Parts: sequence; structure tokens; C-alpha cells
Amino acid sequence: MTGLVSLKYLGMNYVNLSLVGSRWVEVANKLPSLTELHLRGCSLFGSFPSPRLVNFTSLAVIAITSNHFNSKFPEWLLNVSNLVSIDISDNQLHGRIPLGLGELPNLQYLDLSSNFNLRRSISQLLRKSWKKIKVLNLAHNELHGSIPSSIGNFCNLKYLDLGDNYLNGSLPEIIKGLETCSSKSPLPNLTELYLHRNQLMGTLPNWLGELKNLRVLALSVNKFEGPIPSFLWTLQHLEYMYLSWNELNGSLPNSVGQLSQLQAWVLFQSYEWKSLSTTFFEVE
Repeated sequence: MTGLVSLKYLGMNYVNLSLVGSRWVEVANKLPSLTELHLRGCSLFGSFPSPRLVNFTSLAVIAITSNHFNSKFPEWLLNVSNLVSIDISDNQLHGRIPLGLGELPNLQYLDLSSNFNLRRSISQLLRKSWKKIKVLNLAHNELHGSIPSSIGNFCNLKYLDLGDNYLNGSLPEIIKGLETCSSKSPLPNLTELYLHRNQLMGTLPNWLGELKNLRVLALSVNKFEGPIPSFLWTLQHLEYMYLSWNELNGSLPNSVGQLSQLQAWVLFQSYEWKSLSTTFFEVE
């Protein structure tokens, strides 16, 4: 395979490569034109191998999800400056998520979800600018600490999933963290926000109402309290809203019915029903 000097795309998803061992990384490293490497569900296991000399000069996409790697994050990837997308989700990586990921100049997509044992203080991890990041999925790991206001500087972010971690504290007033976005609104491109199954608390901050492109809001299984703020009913593109298993209370306005795109709205075991106008249930 090393003779394939013009090969740009290598996809071997679901091919059993268990007998190849760690040799796959050396083979791929010798393909000078390789831009995309896809090895999903290939029964790769053990420590994530490192090439003797990193030569992935063209590599932009690496997707090695749903394998059985049981090691720390492969830090040699931090030397591959052309990387646009990294997906090593659904493995058994452990240890600290390297801060250098936030300094990769072209990174737009990062999925390390469902490794379960990757850890890092979220305030340390997000203090970097992550200038081009659009998709950040770190769900089902061991992230801890409070979300910093610097998250407001993730101008290009479209998808953020920090669900099923150990985050705590209140959601910050991230509008105070705005420094680099041309828009005056925080997270102007965000369409999906998942913060479910953490230990977040306090009231829901006003900036949630400024996420005008938001389609999914998942805040279930936390310790949020107080009334559901009226600004949520102004999110006209909202399709899914999950608020169950919190400590929310108060009244629901009739304006809920104006969310014409809403397909799922879950409040059970979360909401103390004080009053709800019967007009909310009327059919015209």
C-alpha cells in the first residue's frame, strides 16, 4: 500500500483489522497525499500507536471511532497542523484531554465522546480560542468544573455537547466573555446545545434567549431552579427542548404555542405547575 503515493482517501470502515495491530499507523504515515483516514469499527485495540516520525503532511480528517483503544490521547496528532476533523469517539481513551487541541489552527470538528475516562477542567480546556471549531462533542467523559465565560468567543461553534460529565456551578454570563466575534450576540451560529446530566445549578441565563439559530436545547438532569424564562419562547427555530429532572417552577405562558417548529418538549419530574392557562390547550 505504501506505493500508493497519490492516494487521498482511505476508508476501511468495519473491516476487521485486529491482526494488523499497530502497523496501520506506519502504513498510513507513508502515504504522502493522504487527506482522509476512516477506520471506524475495525476492531483495533490496545494502545493508540505513534509513528516513529510524524509525516502526515496532508492529513485533514482522521476518524477512528468505535474501536477498542485503551490508552491516553495520541498527542502526536497535535503536530499534524492540517487537521480539520478528529473523531476518536467510542473508544476507551483515558487521562487528560490535551490543551494543545485548542491551538490546532484548522480544527473544525472534534469528537471524543463516549470514552468515559477522559478528564480535564472545562475552564482550562475552553480558555483557548478554538478559532475555527464548529462541532465540539466531549459527552460521556469526566470533565469537571464550571463552564467559563470564554465559551462566548467560540464564534463559529454550531454544535456543543458536554452532556454526561461532572460539570458544576452556574452557567456564566458569557456575554461578558465576548472578545473576538464580529456579532454582538454570543455563540451566533450555535444550533445544538447539550448540557444534560451534569451538576449545573442556578437560574437559566439571559444569553440563552439570544441563540436565535438554536434548534436543540438539552438541559435535563441538572439542578437548575427558578421559573422557565420567557425568552425561551422567542427561539423560533427551536425543535427540541429538554428541561426534565431540574427544579424549575412558575407559570407557563400561552406564547409557548408560538414555537411552530417545536417537535419535542420534555418537562416531566422537573416542573412545579403553578398555573397554565387553559387556552394553551385550545385547538383552533
